[in-house]
Amino acid sequence: MKLTVETVRIKDLQFGESTSLRDGVLYVSKEDILAFAVGEPCFDTLKIDIARPGDSTRIINVVDVVQP
Repeated sequence: MKLTVETVRIKDLQFGESTSLRDGVLYVSKEDILAFAVGEPCFDTLKIDIARPGDSTRIINVVDVVQP
């Protein structure tokens, strides 16, 4: 088996029913992300949003909100 590395141009990122790439749009399943992270005992609640360049938002390092 030969490993090949490819570059894929992503035009947009959106939430979808399943994680997939179609026509340059990366669809990410919010439910899959939450199901994966729910097993982590350090999170009391989880909220997932998409932040795009130019959006008015504040993104902080998780270390700032989780006790070491």
